[in-house]
Parts: sequence; structure tokens; C-alpha cells
Amino acid sequence: MKKKWVKYTLIVAVVIVAVVGGKVFMDQQAEKEMIRIVHSDEAKRIYEGAIKHRDDRALEKDGTIKSYKIDENSIELNPMGGVMVDLIINDNPKLVIGLILSKDGNKSLYNGSSTTTKELLDLLAKENKDHE
Repeated sequence: MKKKWVKYTLIVAVVIVAVVGGKVFMDQQAEKEMIRIVHSDEAKRIYEGAIKHRDDRALEKDGTIKSYKIDENSIELNPMGGVMVDLIINDNPKLVIGLILSKDGNKSLYNGSSTTTKELLDLLAKENKDHE
């Protein structure tokens, strides 16, 4: 009787370790895929399109938006699908464009949604007024 109990306990422990290990492995794979997507050339085109949509002179000498970088800490899976990522503008953590990168039926990336911080909106409005 005692040997059966030890045997069943051992089987249950092995199953639990396998399930937890499998979950950790799958999470690591998903995170690597998200990072690969966020840093892809296709994503870069989406970022620059979203930035140019807000400032048509962006990333040029006379543009308000001079540079952007990916906030590595912001990368996460969106519960509704896609990958959420924030772009820090001009090295200022208050100037942020947030995007949700999604894939269509053909597996092509597109900007599913985006947000802009109030500080960036205010800066763009001020700069546009100054250029009029």
C-alpha cells in the first residue's frame, strides 16, 4: 500500500514539473517572438509611418520629432491580440507613442491601434502653431 502511494505521488510530481516546465518554455518562446516582431524592419516601417502621421517633417532636420526608440520595458502581449509597444520620442519619457502591432490574415504586420501622450500632443500643437 505504501509503495503505491509513493509511486502515485512520484507520478503526480513528474506531471506537475512537466506542465510547469512546458509553460515556462512556451512563455519564453512567446517573449522571444514578441521581441523579434517589435525589432523587425516591418515594425520599423509601421513606427515611422505612425510618427510621420503625427509630424510630417518627423525624423528630418526641421521636424519636431527628431528621434525615437523602443521602450523595451513596455513590450507585452495584448490580451485582445497583438503586441503592445511604446516608442519614446526625442529621448523624453514623457513623449510617447504607444502602438499595438497586429497581424492580418496574410501574416503581415499592421498598426492595430495607437495612442499619444498629452505632452507629445501639446508639443506638436505648439510647434505647428510656430510654423504657421
